[in-house]
Amino acid sequence: MRKLRTKLKIVTLLLGLLWNVNVFGQADTLSVLHITDLHLLLKDNEYMPEIKQNRENKGYLKAVGNLNEFLKTVPKQTESDLVVATGDLIDFYNAEGTDGNMQPDHVKLFSRFIKSYKKPLLLTLGNHDMFSYRWQNDKMKVDQLDAGEARAAWIKDTPCFKDGTYYSKIYEVDGTSYRFIFLDNSFYWYEPKPKNEIPYMSKAQLYWLKNELEESDDDVEIVFMHIPLTEEAAEEGAENGIYEVLARHPSCKLILSGHKHQNTYREYPAAGDNKLIQVETGALVRNVENWRLIRFTKDNILVSSPGVTRTELVVPLK
Repeated sequence: MRKLRTKLKIVTLLLGLLWNVNVFGQADTLSVLHITDLHLLLKDNEYMPEIKQNRENKGYLKAVGNLNEFLKTVPKQTESDLVVATGDLIDFYNAEGTDGNMQPDHVKLFSRFIKSYKKPLLLTLGNHDMFSYRWQNDKMKVDQLDAGEARAAWIKDTPCFKDGTYYSKIYEVDGTSYRFIFLDNSFYWYEPKPKNEIPYMSKAQLYWLKNELEESDDDVEIVFMHIPLTEEAAEEGAENGIYEVLARHPSCKLILSGHKHQNTYREYPAAGDNKLIQVETGALVRNVENWRLIRFTKDNILVSSPGVTRTELVVPLK
């Protein structure tokens, strides 16, 4: 009898492992936590004191504590399957040090920081993840001149970017196929800034995005990106590559973004009298309650209000 119980325990354990491997293919709901604008400062004692003071004045020194508190509590409380953070993961890629040299190791420190977290954590890049801070003429100078170097560091040190800073993943939920598309629209530093072209994306990535949207007639596409669409981008006659591509594909149901540090959502017109819905989530660095639970089911997408599991928005798939 004891041997039988032991065998049953082993079978149960194996079945459990198989379930975990195929959880997204078998479960009737995929639960995703959306966070954004973490602005982590993981090493501040070697930067120019004026730069450190500038970021402290912004309230960003609590960023690490907010992310720690979120990761230790919210995923377990909400029984979520994975977490997606849409950019501004760190406050800057590099900054001028007390020795006058640029200190570029923030990406590596971020990767070490999240490595111990057990649940899947997927990322997109934000403008701050490409920023360089310098102190000139008694003020902080910000640019994205080291963007190429920054992208190379993210690809080298962060597993989800191993094939590049934009990528996609497919999840099966009770017979519905969801294609999660993670975009890189982090570069935006133009002078003068073109009003209608922000958020900006390279032609190469737009070509890739179009191919992803047309890859299958059976899947539903969800876009994660840092800088949200603007009302100007959707105006008649406006030239915005991201909106033009997404609006032509009614199978793209939802955009999840951040950047503006606000909790809101809006609808944009799409092909065939459809609607393209964009949901923005507030900055985690500002408030540890700035998160949303997104539940993907066979027929609907349920978007929670910030900081709670209560549904604020229902996006029907048909």
